[in-house]
Amino acid sequence: MPMRRIAVATLVVASGLGLGAVGLGGPDGAAASRIDIDDLSFLEGRWVGTLGGTPMDEVWLPASSGNMTGCLRWFDASGQVRMLELFTLDEREDGPVRFHLRHFDGAMIGWASEADGPMSGEVSAVDDGYALVRLTTEGAGVERLEYRRAGDELRVTLHFDASQEREPLRLVLQRDG
Repeated sequence: MPMRRIAVATLVVASGLGLGAVGLGGPDGAAASRIDIDDLSFLEGRWVGTLGGTPMDEVWLPASSGNMTGCLRWFDASGQVRMLELFTLDEREDGPVRFHLRHFDGAMIGWASEADGPMSGEVSAVDDGYALVRLTTEGAGVERLEYRRAGDELRVTLHFDASQEREPLRLVLQRDG
């Protein structure tokens, strides 16, 4: 479904684990430092940009009780809400920070393709202003998401799985306020 592919694009960012990244295992397989929700605080705030020439905004609330919650709103050319996303990052004592995402249309009707549950994954690496999310949901069409912040710019890259036969989708968002 093309809409799902586009929607997934709004999530998180490109590949590679920058130097000094914290993650679930180093390149040699050694255990790495534990990722906690505070490592993702660089996402907080409101971010604005465009996708396909139409406006979008993404908001991440500050971490509270091991959770960060965010939403994305994407408009169509007439100014109507085309798609909404609700996403969470949840810290767990027994494992990695979990990522969950659900899509809705402008009337908050959930996508039939996600009737069995949200798209889910794990934050597998963080660095200064960087997070890598590896999706684990079968059939999601997206393999990984990356967030990369530099100053007031947040770059989000979606890497699709091979079945999608697509190049990565790259978003550039600016901090608003």
